[in-house]
Amino acid sequence: MPILDTNEMLGQVFEPILQHRFIMYIDGIPSFMIKSVDGIGFDDGEVTIDHINSYFKIRAKRRWNDLNIVLYNAVTPNGAQAVMEWARLQYETVTGRAGYADFYWKDLKFNALSPAGEIVTEWVVKKAFIKNIANFGSYDWAASEYTSIPLVIGNSGMILNF
Repeated sequence: MPILDTNEMLGQVFEPILQHRFIMYIDGIPSFMIKSVDGIGFDDGEVTIDHINSYFKIRAKRRWNDLNIVLYNAVTPNGAQAVMEWARLQYETVTGRAGYADFYWKDLKFNALSPAGEIVTEWVVKKAFIKNIANFGSYDWAASEYTSIPLVIGNSGMILNF
């Protein structure tokens, strides 16, 4: 008859990371305006190599996912203005000037928090830039919800610090 180890008999401490416990830092955009973040991850894909009458598969280049970020569109500070200041570093509509990547790339930081507010996970998003802004809020006389700004953020990689 096998003997159970003490660690197997006692309960394990378990505290899941909850979706609403996070803070994100983007230079020029106040953290309290960030409503949601989605898309932290990557896809390695695959490459099929034919060899005589067979084949084998290997990992392809790593492609980091785009981040989907939704911002509250506040009256003050103005959410649209904060986003457009970053977007103008990429391309200025009035003058037609396109900026250098070194000017508009930003490093973003995403922190998941414990119930006590301690940082339990930290992701650093490298060389982030605005890839797409679908709209600057939907407006409807019958609606009573907050307006929000959905952003698609491209990047060159993510680092999981802890």
